[in-house]
Amino acid sequence: MIDKFIFLVVGYNPDQTGIGKILSRWSDVGIFNYVLPFLLIFAVIFGMLEKMKLFEVKENPKQTKRINAVIAVVTGLITIQFNAVPEFFSVAFPKFGMAIAILLISVLLMGMIQGNRSRFFMFAILLILGGVFAVARTLVPYFGFNWQEYISYFILPVIIIGGVLWAFFGSGSKKPKEEKPKKEEKKEEKKEEEKKNKLIDFG
Repeated sequence: MIDKFIFLVVGYNPDQTGIGKILSRWSDVGIFNYVLPFLLIFAVIFGMLEKMKLFEVKENPKQTKRINAVIAVVTGLITIQFNAVPEFFSVAFPKFGMAIAILLISVLLMGMIQGNRSRFFMFAILLILGGVFAVARTLVPYFGFNWQEYISYFILPVIIIGGVLWAFFGSGSKKPKEEKPKKEEKKEEKKEEEKKNKLIDFG
């Protein structure tokens, strides 16, 4: 009985090992479709209510947390009963993960070209990326990969980010003059006041 309960909750079976099979079992149980979305919705709503303090009870802060927790739990349970929510999370989060990967790549590129902002250097980077894209587009179909499915949420963001980087780094804007620190300005003001006081004393 205990073994069956552990297999149901954890997804562990001595005959079937591997993290992929465990995650598959969790998916069959409904952890990814219901439990995790509920926890996420609960955390977001509870945090917003705590921050906004809509139902604040100044005399009893614990009562405020209880009210916010009840509202968050009810909202989460009502939300996950519709199939649209699990479908939204199953579609949005993979794209969100790819967006994070694209963002990290753009940050790495920005770090590479920080010291040299010439247009030729940016053109060389974009040319290399274009070559990689062309080679990948040519070779990937042989492996049974449908390229068109990823154009809307992978290729277009890369093009947009590349355009932003080109506009930002290719313009070659001049560096603004460095302002003097406030401490130095105060020291100069004190020196000027001392000079004025000395002139007044001599006068």
